Amino acid sequence: MANAQYVQNPISSESIIRWSPDIEEYVRKATRTWCYRLGIRGADIEDLEQDAVLTAWGRCENGKIRYKEGLWFLARNTVLDFRARRGRIETCQLDEFTVRVLSNPLDKMVLEGLEREMPELIMLASARADGFEWELIAENLGVPCGTLRVRYSRMVKKAVEQFGDELYDLFRIERI
Repeated sequence: MANAQYVQNPISSESIIRWSPDIEEYVRKATRTWCYRLGIRGADIEDLEQDAVLTAWGRCENGKIRYKEGLWFLARNTVLDFRARRGRIETCQLDEFTVRVLSNPLDKMVLEGLEREMPELIMLASARADGFEWELIAENLGVPCGTLRVRYSRMVKKAVEQFGDELYDLFRIERI
């Protein structure tokens, strides 16, 4: 990056980066670094490198990249966006309710009461137990993630008040 060419921005006193083979190599290296850090391997790395290079070239040509750190952030964001898209693609939709077999009859009674009183709580707890991320659940329900987490927390408090502290163990959740 020592050979990066900086030129004076005609509109302001700031300098901007001019596209060169050194800049391209820097973007590719930054993208590969982020891929390895985040566990992305194989052909995906080449695709992400190309995406980052094209984006960086366009932004350099438009004068939107002023410092080499901007290229580093661009590479990082390209990889993080890919990881987020891949996570959404590889997971299944939340369209079925997963039933768990409970051995304790009291747990069954509590669960039946909860199903009648708070079906949303059962669905959310089940989805979380199955490994779904808050973001995916919120997206499927059409609500913001923060709102969903607050609702869940309030439902757990209300359920504990109504059904007792056994819910913490039943749902394997932290005590509030």
